[in-house]
Amino acid sequence: MRAIRQLCFISCLLLAFAHRLPAPIQEIQESPTPAPTEQAKPKPKGTIKPEATSKSSESQTKRSAFDGTWVGMIDLGSFGRIQNTEVISGFGTVVRSTSKLGTFTWSATCDGKTMQWSFKTKYGSGVRSFTPNPDGKTALMTHESGDFHSSATFHKTSP
Repeated sequence: MRAIRQLCFISCLLLAFAHRLPAPIQEIQESPTPAPTEQAKPKPKGTIKPEATSKSSESQTKRSAFDGTWVGMIDLGSFGRIQNTEVISGFGTVVRSTSKLGTFTWSATCDGKTMQWSFKTKYGSGVRSFTPNPDGKTALMTHESGDFHSSATFHKTSP
């Protein structure tokens, strides 16, 4: 019985320390890629039609209708009516708000008609939205913070 144990033990040791063969080497076929300059060059499309130019400049005007300096008085609840200056840039994606409470810069989203941003300061948090009127000189700003909602008309003071 002892001999069988020793034989099993030695067999296990041999199997445990046996060298294993490496996996077979396989070569990966690489397909040559074309030179990047050949694919990256756009083909000229010819002349631009006047209609296309007016449409693209029209969409630029609509998007940039947000950009500029806007001033208005907005009710901020317990802080009362406060004059705010909103400097909007980046086609309605950045707003720098200045009031007696300080100066804050926020990232905004803009769908071409309304921009919206969330704010959070030591004074509170909430959401504001800003919608320019068709006249290009006034805009409606709404302020929502918890259960408090207010709105005000802002006037554009510079482009």
